[in-house]
Amino acid sequence: MVTRNDVKLRARHLLAVVLNMEKKENEIDDNFILSDDRLHPAMKKALSVNYTAISNELGGGVVKISEASGCKTVGHVIDLIWGKIPQGTT
Repeated sequence: MVTRNDVKLRARHLLAVVLNMEKKENEIDDNFILSDDRLHPAMKKALSVNYTAISNELGGGVVKISEASGCKTVGHVIDLIWGKIPQGTT
């Protein structure tokens, strides 16, 4: 059974790499703000591909560019990907 924590671990790691914060990954919690000075709007859109990859890996669907670009916090990213995964997926 896929859990929200499965999504959280993958999303936090992805964002830590993108933000060049691998050594500080534990500082990236659900409330970590993805401001434009941290993550350029074009990169937010491009991350839809990576969010879709995480979703697909866990049995979910596509994350649209418009959805990815609207994420303001890490928690929002996690919830977005989690919402694409049908409950009961093994």
